[in-house]
Amino acid sequence: MPLSDSETEKQPTISVVTATWNAAQHLPGLITSLQGQTDKEFEWVVADGASDDGTLELLRSVTGLNIVISSQQDFGIYDALNRAIRIASGDYYIVCGAGRVGEYIQEELEATGRALVLVEKNLAHLSERFKGSSTVLMLEGDPTSDEVLQEAGILRAKGLFAALGTDKDNLFVVLSARGLNPQLRIVARADDEETRPKLMRAGADAVIVVNDRVSAIHR
Repeated sequence: MPLSDSETEKQPTISVVTATWNAAQHLPGLITSLQGQTDKEFEWVVADGASDDGTLELLRSVTGLNIVISSQQDFGIYDALNRAIRIASGDYYIVCGAGRVGEYIQEELEATGRALVLVEKNLAHLSERFKGSSTVLMLEGDPTSDEVLQEAGILRAKGLFAALGTDKDNLFVVLSARGLNPQLRIVARADDEETRPKLMRAGADAVIVVNDRVSAIHR
């Protein structure tokens, strides 16, 4: 069961997200591991696909954890994880684009224990580096779309990295992101130095200029 109101006054900074479907036999080990954490300032968000094997009963019997359960029929693991993104209240970052720069950003965020939501048009083309990560939630869609950014949880995200392959696309992402969340920290990638001031005017807080000869960060 969830913790008491007095125990959950502080907003969690970390969300542990799990997608389940008929997973009753696999959950006890995870529950024990989470209960054994010394730092309890996290929430456990479980997106369940309408299990009928006792999974929900097991989850509802859990004590000592701030657990949020959402159970409904879905279209598989990615649909469940996307639903969990909308529920989660912990800190996370949105990375738009899974290319070389996006992969570098993911490595940096992962190294510092920060969760991220990756938005990519075609998840089938992801590198093994992304597929093997336990800290990345993945959303397939066009990052330049307001609707997709909202589905990625931009209203609650701590920051966004626009790391698409073209300056034009990153400009669209920055414009959309800044319009949707004026408080968001935005870092954008640019190939052309001349694009930097345009990205800054569009709302980027910092721009990383990347080409074969030089990489520079402008704030």
